[in-house]
Amino acid sequence: NRLFRLAQSYSAHPQSLPIDEEKPLGYSLGGIRLSLKIFRNQSDSMSKSLRPWIALLLLGVVGSPLPLASAASPTPASRPQMNLPALGEEVPIEHIKVICDFYGLNKLWRKIERDPPIRPFKSDGCTGWFDNWKGVSLYPAGFLHDLKYWAGYPGEDVERLAADAELMIDVARLLNSTSIAETMFHGVRIGGTETLNASFSWGFGRRLLMPTPLASKQSGSHLHPR
Repeated sequence: NRLFRLAQSYSAHPQSLPIDEEKPLGYSLGGIRLSLKIFRNQSDSMSKSLRPWIALLLLGVVGSPLPLASAASPTPASRPQMNLPALGEEVPIEHIKVICDFYGLNKLWRKIERDPPIRPFKSDGCTGWFDNWKGVSLYPAGFLHDLKYWAGYPGEDVERLAADAELMIDVARLLNSTSIAETMFHGVRIGGTETLNASFSWGFGRRLLMPTPLASKQSGSHLHPR
């Protein structure tokens, strides 16, 4: 409405506009910035037949705002969450099925059901990292990542990469930010490799790990599942 009145006023009475001869006249509508530099002497000598066209031009330029100029970026939706077992709690296989069903991890559950890992599942959350970041819990993302690592087989490089990428996406959605998510992705790519043979490495639920010296004396065995 303001621009319409401006165009009408300019078309009928160009000398009545409060125009600074040194500065452009700026107006914005729908995220578009329209800058005009109109000099009074040009208005005086302008043909009356051109003035309506200039008025229409003003209305035409600002009448079609760009849709992305003023639209706010939507917040990525994080996946629905459920009450997960606590940090370090042993999770029964029946509860793992419920978790897989809730999060739609059907392929993962078929893998576990077909060949359950020899070690019971426990999650340590975001291994070597924060389970909470600026008031946001990252534990669900770490828990699901641990579950995928627990069920992994040696040599599943593509599956491990997919699990790490899914961790990154889950964290990014929880935080509505990518920086921490990318940092965690690079961390698990380096620290999660099965060659480290750590208690959190890929496939940790299916591996026989070397026992501690104390455990060896107590059991008399050379290898045992942890």
